[in-house]
Amino acid sequence: MITCGPICIKDYEGNTNCIELDRGDAMIYYGRDLKHWRNKFNGVSQYQIFSHYVYADGKYKDRLFDGRKNIGLPWPQRLNHLNHLKLL
Repeated sequence: MITCGPICIKDYEGNTNCIELDRGDAMIYYGRDLKHWRNKFNGVSQYQIFSHYVYADGKYKDRLFDGRKNIGLPWPQRLNHLNHLKLL
């Protein structure tokens, strides 16, 4: 099985930890605070999902949805986009 290679994170003490994830695994870490990287992927395809959040009462609470009213396209634009892609 081809892997994406380990994801490496420099922890709060400055130690580098590299973790090999299997297909379907997930990992949660403070990416804003911790330097993290992966080496170049040499396979054919790779998919990654990133989920970003802010604390509701935290320092960046005003950046919820990057300042937009909501995430994604508003419903009328979403319908037009799906029609354009011939998904409806």
